[in-house]
Amino acid sequence: MQLPDPFLKRVLNVATHEVFRRVRERGIPCGFKDLGAGGIACATSELAAAGGCGARIVLDDAHRVERELRPEVLLCAETQERYCWVVPEAFAAEVCA
Repeated sequence: MQLPDPFLKRVLNVATHEVFRRVRERGIPCGFKDLGAGGIACATSELAAAGGCGARIVLDDAHRVERELRPEVLLCAETQERYCWVVPEAFAAEVCA
């Protein structure tokens, strides 16, 4: 799960700041959280609760170094340089790009 890659960290930081800029400029409602020690499960449940809604998590789409991780390990694993964004569906493709 943890990949020590300073270049990737820089790319993610620049991309994150750019997405925040676009969100502020356009007034797009969104949620953002660093996954930290709670992993995907913690971040998505906290963001869903804050937004007053549920969440559908597709673990098959989550990037990981080792593809054979069990779903419960991936869901709760501590990560580095991984963020959770909650954005309107119409803005999702732009965020991923």
